[in-house]
Amino acid sequence: MPDTPVEAVLQRLCEFGAKIAVVTLGERGCVAKWEKGIFAFPAFPVNVIDTTGAGDAFHGGFIYGLLQDWPVEQTIRFASAVAALNCCNLGGRSGLPTVEEVDRFLANVFCAFDPVPNVS
Repeated sequence: MPDTPVEAVLQRLCEFGAKIAVVTLGERGCVAKWEKGIFAFPAFPVNVIDTTGAGDAFHGGFIYGLLQDWPVEQTIRFASAVAALNCCNLGGRSGLPTVEEVDRFLANVFCAFDPVPNVS
């Protein structure tokens, strides 16, 4: 349902058994729910050329972070960077960055990436 509040979607996903639930919101970032609560995370400001595949890129980056056993905040930051970098190229796959490219981007990004608690 398009008009369903993000918090309700996250709650429902957790009721299905998810330990971490994330809803991506494009240029508005994402909202996540896990044991610490519900938090909104910003998107990285990049020169967007094509958003094709951004969601898939985020999901791949998120899974990578989970496999690294990173904290949720670090995992979301990494996944957001993967998605942002993917948007800087034309096509859904041609912009997928390497881990090294993501690390370089994150080392050089000069914007706050602070989650905001209790989004409504």
